[in-house]
Amino acid sequence: RLGLQRAQEEGASWATLSPFRAPRSKSSARVPLGEEEFRRHTAGLELPVVALGGLDLTDVIACKRAGSVGLAVSGALFESTKPERLLESFLEAWREAL
Repeated sequence: RLGLQRAQEEGASWATLSPFRAPRSKSSARVPLGEEEFRRHTAGLELPVVALGGLDLTDVIACKRAGSVGLAVSGALFESTKPERLLESFLEAWREAL
């Protein structure tokens, strides 16, 4: 939370907050935030925050409900055999969510 507040105070345009889920590409000792903790960390901020960490298509609604302005999905795209189609699916799911 303090890092996000500091980023906002220093004029950042946006920030990422992770891990929303367990990272796909590496091990991490950090406990995944999930929807409720993400929301708690970003509550009251004006700074747009993007969810990062272990995300796939099933996380779009949870990220949006948590207040995320977007998703960083590099792991899912790198693992995909059809990244262009997967990205289109993410964009469609984001537009349709909530």
